Amino acid sequence: MPKKMSVGIYLEEVPDIQHALTDSRESGFNTICCELLTKKYSLNELSGEEQNCEEPFGWFDMALPSADWNSSVVGVLSDVQEQTESHIFNVRTRASQLLEKQMGYAHHLGLPATILNLHPGDSCNLSRLIYSKVTTDGGYHSNVVVWMRLPMVHSKQTVNGAIDVGREESDDIQPISSWNTWNTFRTVGYAERRTFPVLDLPVDLPDQDEIDRWLGEPVKAIFISEESFISNQKGFPVLPKRTQHVIRSFFDIGAQVIMICKPEKSPNHYVHHKQYIEYIYGLYTSEWEEDPVRKYTKGYEDYLQSPLQPLMDNLEANTYEVFERDPTKYNLYQKAMAKALVFKIPEDQKDTKTLVVMVVGAGRGPLIRNCLAAADSVQRRIKIYAVEKNINAVCTLLHLKKHVWGDAVTVISCDMREWHPKEKADIIVSELLGSFGDNELSPECLDGAQTFLKEDGIMIPENYTSFISPIMSPKIHNDVRPFHDVNKHTNCNFETPYVVYMKNFYTIAKPKSLFVFCHPKSDAKESNDRYETVEFEASQDSVLSGFAGYFESLLFDDVLMSIHPRSHSLGMFSWFPIFFPIREPIQVKKGEKIKAHFWRCSSKHNVWYEWSVSEPAPVPIHNVNGRSYTIGL
Repeated sequence: MPKKMSVGIYLEEVPDIQHALTDSRESGFNTICCELLTKKYSLNELSGEEQNCEEPFGWFDMALPSADWNSSVVGVLSDVQEQTESHIFNVRTRASQLLEKQMGYAHHLGLPATILNLHPGDSCNLSRLIYSKVTTDGGYHSNVVVWMRLPMVHSKQTVNGAIDVGREESDDIQPISSWNTWNTFRTVGYAERRTFPVLDLPVDLPDQDEIDRWLGEPVKAIFISEESFISNQKGFPVLPKRTQHVIRSFFDIGAQVIMICKPEKSPNHYVHHKQYIEYIYGLYTSEWEEDPVRKYTKGYEDYLQSPLQPLMDNLEANTYEVFERDPTKYNLYQKAMAKALVFKIPEDQKDTKTLVVMVVGAGRGPLIRNCLAAADSVQRRIKIYAVEKNINAVCTLLHLKKHVWGDAVTVISCDMREWHPKEKADIIVSELLGSFGDNELSPECLDGAQTFLKEDGIMIPENYTSFISPIMSPKIHNDVRPFHDVNKHTNCNFETPYVVYMKNFYTIAKPKSLFVFCHPKSDAKESNDRYETVEFEASQDSVLSGFAGYFESLLFDDVLMSIHPRSHSLGMFSWFPIFFPIREPIQVKKGEKIKAHFWRCSSKHNVWYEWSVSEPAPVPIHNVNGRSYTIGL
């Protein structure tokens, strides 16, 4: 979601910018969008007519303080795409000069953004002109941000904004995907963090796949007209249910709202729009208040994090505390434990039989509390060993043993792979899973722990499966670029997986299973190395940025714990998905096959993943021999 909600207003005519900004603010708008240069100047420049050198060509910069220019005014650039793509040299030159002048003045004023219309048809020269001005590699206006405005879908067959009069509209004519228009523009002029799409929301919304694809783009604003609203029973303006859902989805990726309004004749021209503004703010705040998980994930949206390496690094107290706040995860563990105890101890033996339970990787004891609570709930007797290698967490466990648990728990300060217990376990419980299931080395840890499990023993979790899904996310892919380490391979930033709470992304095809691990192993010598090939079919034209990774885990019996989108455990926030980037994005057409290759490799001291794509276009294997990223054993 946006850090701060903002509603702007798009103004066709602005006689006085100071009054316009004042009136808009009094009505509740945060920003105004208006033309940067005078219409007369822009038209004369495009037509080649001589300019009056004594007439100002744009707004008086002293009409507003710099703070207002910098935060509250978005400049609208002249619609010049048709001229920039002209075959006539002078026409192209004049359009280029006008664009240069407008962007130069936006730079001078320090505007937060500018708006330029983007139409279907040729835009290559326009893309180059914009890119050459805003790129950090020699661009004169590298601080200027350009919002490319286009409809969510083109409802008519148009070229550079002009309707093709040679064709009559019919039901057979399908809308042109405006996403393809945007994708061509941004691919030609790769301006990274300087050009962004902004969308006009149609009254009749397109299908959900089209909307979802736009949610994978870094959309900065949504334009809403008054015609999108309907009146409720009390006569107040509201949005239809589906439109509400769409707007909230764009809030999630940081998009702002810009109202397209017609001012009425009143002392304050925009006061009649207050009801619209209040309604939009209500949409924003209600969505936030209704979802408690949002409060935990706030600030982590699309934020790249390195996966934990708990075998190499001891977790700190605040990290433990964050994970311990997740009630869903521990409720599932407790439910699984209760089922396991009932399975192992029949009703007629509950007063005479005591089970040995080992919690390996006990941390600060949340699973121990779950085991004790589960035993109490089903009236079974257990004896617990808490095994933990982090000496700092062991101190916590000893405090809890002394003051809470007493003799019910024995604390073992040791790496589970090196411990030699005097008795074997009926049940081994662990919470060693990572975002990809096995990426925090649960298989390697539990291989060692399996040696002290009875032949008929149970391990919780019983199994876990990793899943991958091809995704499009220009934002996340661009955020990977700066993560370069001069001490590693040249492409190390794109050969490293990242844990990320993904919001601004599009799922090109549904996730499919990759690696499966079961415990206890039927063959203790079975290798944990893996290689799998997975094929997907693209549901729409898109750009492959990499792969999202998830996991499902069967704890015991039918107790499933999952971050897979189809089966995500409700309210659970302990794990964010993992992201495997590819070096260069791949253009993918609807129906094309995406063939992904993933390896899980190991050496004496490390485990790592390698990945590649062979279709629709081959790419080099990423992270060969763990040259950029490994997980330490």
